[in-house]
Amino acid sequence: MDMKSFLEQQLRRLPTHQREAIRLSFFDGLSHREIAQATRTPLGTVKTRLELGLQKLTQAMRPLRQKI
Repeated sequence: MDMKSFLEQQLRRLPTHQREAIRLSFFDGLSHREIAQATRTPLGTVKTRLELGLQKLTQAMRPLRQKI
């Protein structure tokens, strides 16, 4: 499995709100404030969703550290 496929698989495993926040931030380039406006979500909630989602992705990537 290549890295792109692995990352896509891990993103799909995230809860919907975390996945959406990561997509809007990293793929669409929105700021945290813009994500909050677009999703009608408090800014603090957006930050929490991003942090939790990124923590989960980091944990998933940990076994691959030697290969990167």
